Amino acid sequence: MPANGPFSIDPDDLPRVKIARANAEKAKAEKARQDSIMIDFQRKREFQLDSMKQENERLRLLAKVPKADEKEVNEICDWLYDAVDGLGTDNIGFERALLKIEKNNVIEVMNKWDATYGKQYGETFIESFLNDASRRQRKVYGTRIIDCMQQRANDYGLSLSPYIDNARTELYTIGNSYKINENIEEMRRILYGTDYQ
Repeated sequence: MPANGPFSIDPDDLPRVKIARANAEKAKAEKARQDSIMIDFQRKREFQLDSMKQENERLRLLAKVPKADEKEVNEICDWLYDAVDGLGTDNIGFERALLKIEKNNVIEVMNKWDATYGKQYGETFIESFLNDASRRQRKVYGTRIIDCMQQRANDYGLSLSPYIDNARTELYTIGNSYKINENIEEMRRILYGTDYQ
């Protein structure tokens, strides 16, 4: 039977038209899926490139930060050990050692202490510091340690929030030693990485 009008479909052609339309819809859906995959791929690639750029920038900044003098790090740890070993604390020796801590060696001193004397005491550097420091020393030298970590983070382009604020609050209020240690250890992980021990 012939079609009626210029846009009419011959009933004999109807199944072929339906198949052609279905194929066109499938092709359109497949193209949309392919486009979506390509867009996702491009976004992931851009994210990876951004991440690589950020990591390269961080490494560039790291290269500019002077490295800690290993002899000085060992000396600081030895002075601290001599100051806290035995009954009581030699406050002059304790403070002399803590004054030598700066942004370029703060993490290295913590790591060295933990690897040597910390094992002997079963304490981290911060735990040993908090156990042997007076109230005044906690505030003065605890703040110094935190400030050195903050300066190092700034050099690396890293943020220590919220841990730095929590540690400062606990120090100033002579708060919980566990919370101070926990926050400083988190800052240390950010600065040094999770595999520092």
